Amino acid sequence: GPLGSMAGPEGFQYRALYPFRRERPEDLELLPGDVLVVSRAALQALGVAEGGERCPQSVGWMPGLNERTRQRGDFPGTYVEFLGPVALAR
Repeated sequence: GPLGSMAGPEGFQYRALYPFRRERPEDLELLPGDVLVVSRAALQALGVAEGGERCPQSVGWMPGLNERTRQRGDFPGTYVEFLGPVALAR
């Protein structure tokens, strides 16, 4: 119910391990060390089960925000590592 959706972190942080160059307009450019924020809602929309956020390589493509460039787009989960939960900025 609605109460359950209020619990827990709103998003998750990941760190890029490898550079990634955009191949499509919706892709997100990555440099090693970039911090990416992915909303819990976005992962749920992809069908990621609770706890699945810890294994981004198994998620595949993930939509997020690059904190360095302030750009949004899709990036490959195989290029990042899980950092931890984060509260999304308002």
